[in-house]
Amino acid sequence: CFKFIIHLFDQLTLTYLFTIKERRNSFCFFFLKIIK
Repeated sequence: CFKFIIHLFDQLTLTYLFTIKERRNSFCFFFLKIIK
């Protein structure tokens, strides 16, 4: 994913630190599907 997107998503998940990795991976996958 783009660093810009990851940065924004990290800010949205500051209160979900225990699942940031999973959320980031899911979001990247979702985001890539939208682009393609």
